[in-house]
Amino acid sequence: MKSILSILFVIVVLNSCSPKLAPDENWAEGNWVLTELKQVPVQISGNISRDAHIEFRPSSRRYEGFGGCNRINGTYTLDKSRIDFTPANTKLDACPDVPFENTFVSLLNQVDRYTLHRNTMILKDGRKVLIKLERK
Repeated sequence: MKSILSILFVIVVLNSCSPKLAPDENWAEGNWVLTELKQVPVQISGNISRDAHIEFRPSSRRYEGFGGCNRINGTYTLDKSRIDFTPANTKLDACPDVPFENTFVSLLNQVDRYTLHRNTMILKDGRKVLIKLERK
């Protein structure tokens, strides 16, 4: 009996600490600010209008945000742990951060999976981590 209770306890603890494999109804709330590209930290100013970020619109399956120079937007599909983005539409204004934005958008288009853990979203290509976002 003790071993059964111990096993159940371990299962409950592991499930409560593991990343979500399917979003709950509030998963898209807030701005998802880019904090890492290919596991390299990104400098954040704290000003949401200047930091690269994504805002999800679940009712229309659209996303919009800021890539570092320009507004970006497109559509996405979501199914359990899978997410796919259409190529981002951008208004091509010149600025010093164009290479950064091009990398962000290019990686976004490679994403096919995600994990959620509290206020952190990890976007992946298979098992390879491409983008880390924090909800603000």
